[in-house]
Amino acid sequence: MSVFNSLPPKINQYHLIKWLRANYPFLNKKNLSLNILNSERDKNYLIKVNNKSLYVLKISNPLESKNFLEMQDFLLANLNSRASIKDFIPKKIHSTLNIYKDEIGRSCYVRILSYIEGQIFAKSKASKELELSLGSLLGNLSKELQNLGHASSFRKFEWDPSSIDWIKKDINLFKGKRKTIIKNNFQEYEYFVKKNKNNLRFSLTHGDANNYNLVVKNNKVIGLLDFGDMIFAPTINDLAITLSYALMNKSDLYSPLKNIILSYHNIFSITFDEFFSLMSLVKSRLTITVIMAAKQRKKFPNNAYLSISEKDAWSLLYKLDKINPYLFIYFLRDLCDYPITNNYSKIIDYLKNNKFSNILDFDLNRINKSTIYLNSESIFAKNSTLNPKPISKKINSYLIKNNSSIGIGLYREKRNVYKGKNYVSLLNPNTRRDIHIGIDIFASAGTFIYSPLNGKILILTDNAFEFDYGPTIVLEHAIDKKNRFYTFYGHLSKKCLKLLHVGQKIKKGQVLAEIGNYPINGNWPPHLHFQIIMNMMGEKENFPGVSEDILIPMWSKISPDPNLILGIPNSFFKKHENIDNLILKRRSLVSNNLSISYNKPLQFLEAKDQYFYDYKGRQYLDCVNNISHVGHCHPKIHEAFVHQNEKLNTNTRYIYKIMNDYSEKLLS
Repeated sequence: MSVFNSLPPKINQYHLIKWLRANYPFLNKKNLSLNILNSERDKNYLIKVNNKSLYVLKISNPLESKNFLEMQDFLLANLNSRASIKDFIPKKIHSTLNIYKDEIGRSCYVRILSYIEGQIFAKSKASKELELSLGSLLGNLSKELQNLGHASSFRKFEWDPSSIDWIKKDINLFKGKRKTIIKNNFQEYEYFVKKNKNNLRFSLTHGDANNYNLVVKNNKVIGLLDFGDMIFAPTINDLAITLSYALMNKSDLYSPLKNIILSYHNIFSITFDEFFSLMSLVKSRLTITVIMAAKQRKKFPNNAYLSISEKDAWSLLYKLDKINPYLFIYFLRDLCDYPITNNYSKIIDYLKNNKFSNILDFDLNRINKSTIYLNSESIFAKNSTLNPKPISKKINSYLIKNNSSIGIGLYREKRNVYKGKNYVSLLNPNTRRDIHIGIDIFASAGTFIYSPLNGKILILTDNAFEFDYGPTIVLEHAIDKKNRFYTFYGHLSKKCLKLLHVGQKIKKGQVLAEIGNYPINGNWPPHLHFQIIMNMMGEKENFPGVSEDILIPMWSKISPDPNLILGIPNSFFKKHENIDNLILKRRSLVSNNLSISYNKPLQFLEAKDQYFYDYKGRQYLDCVNNISHVGHCHPKIHEAFVHQNEKLNTNTRYIYKIMNDYSEKLLS
């Protein structure tokens, strides 16, 4: 029988006080009183001496082993010698493990520890300062425990979130949504924890830094109690266990995650692989909490403490179940300055160094384009419902007025068009997912869409919900055997659903689909939503196309700028001055003998190789002077120019050697 199935000690307080005076000289002839403290399987008391709280009396469960209690004493003694942690740890007052017989004659070991005065974390008001202090304490604890060990720590323990195979037999304790959540958590445990265990660091762990074992004073965590769950386990367990309680009753999950993890990581660095398991360990611990509560309540119906966290655990499990586990992994890696995936840099290099074919019937750089702003100042969606018909008319009129063939919707634009409850952030309900992480190309319904590179159809589906994507395609692209990325095409017509199939290989330049019309395309004005995706995050039918601002650093890496493939000049995306104003200002400042070419002057913002690019992102071949031979912004010419300017920048009126060298090269 385990201690979890054994009744806690049965104590008569009057007899216990007499026994304490007889066995501990420092308590003899003192005015003693005992206040019962919460405990799962032992009996714990606050000892007051002359009405002053001084000690904690711990009477162990009759089935608790002496070796395990000696390990706790060993750990307390060692941690109390470590400068970074000693002020947070109770001190051992007893010199030996005495035995006390409870009312039914069972032998129980007794220990006395110093009392840390303060309020428990569970009753404390959340704040950034409190969360930062908690992360720091845990970081120092993990750091100090790396070099400590004890034979008794190598044991199986039901509360260990890294070993929950035993819960499989208890899933049927629950029904409906609760049963589904437990099953989901177990499946995630098998993939994110069990399969990743060999990549995790192991050490001695506290095992139960929950919100009732943390002491708070002046808005900081000042104490860590109860070392009765110590176990040799993945080091990251302690952080996961703390998070599973610290996130309870929080509508905003983002802030405590950020504060606790950053402060922990600053002291004891979390590894790339530990982030893969961390939040699944949190769910595992919460799963243990609700299963143990359900089981223990049947055995000990009068012990309310056994179910003290059950309601809050379920509430948090419901929240976490709605959030993609990869979102936590990538958010936390990015938060701590890790790449989101191992192959991130390799894929970005590939995208930067390769040429891709046109995504539409025409080269995007050889036609006039206008930006379609959908932000809070947008003329298209301002003060209007998302009715696609009037918005489409406004967009078309705007493009005609500006002599543009297509409109471009911006990457990372904060938009004013994402309204419904589906756009509320799951990490913080006070923020919305309203930052666009693709590029939109507004063109007529029926415009052909082409694959810009070789790929294979991974997703082909109709996300037929209002303001979703409608018909959707995701292509998988393999750089080599190990490295893949994806491109996303949304708001299509239904033709592609009949003409294509999942697994079909698509060649570079092959017709893929057509731009769809409303309402089939999700009920939006006709356009293509194009997005690059580094990792599908387990998604099988859809993928987020917008982000909340708090997560945009992460989402910018999961879905980097689609212009890496589209190749629209960067200058197009920057605000520029009206050409008529520029001409008027030039004429007031510059002599007329410096003429302007063409009846309709050209306004250029950028140049590369043999091309100019105007303010509409249109490409022009430049055959003036020697540009067609060496190109704009030629790296060697640029380097020579900068090198010379660093030494001397003057004109031909003076004598200097470089002018003669240059002339000789021209004449040679």
